[in-house]
Amino acid sequence: MKRLLTTCFVLLFLGTTHAQEKTNLKCTMSVDDILRVQPFDIDEPISETAGYIFADLIEELEIVYDKVDESNTNGLQKNIEKIQEILKSAKEIELNYTMFDKDLEFIESLK
Repeated sequence: MKRLLTTCFVLLFLGTTHAQEKTNLKCTMSVDDILRVQPFDIDEPISETAGYIFADLIEELEIVYDKVDESNTNGLQKNIEKIQEILKSAKEIELNYTMFDKDLEFIESLK
């Protein structure tokens, strides 16, 4: 009985510890907040394109974090390449994406 209780306690502890290790998006800003810190006015036409770029970036980063949490590396490289393409688009129109620095460092650590 003591052995069973010890085993249950260990499993419960390991499950709780693992659940706490969930990785989350480090940038907590909304797309609108991100657009407000760009080098252009939020009402300019480029703002719409930038909004799509940031929404895509957030979506891909969340997919990567979910895959890492699930220890699912299937297609992870494809997601990382997609993030690189999104960043290329952001650079082309001179977007400020420094709010994603911690997230991008995490992505770099996966390569």
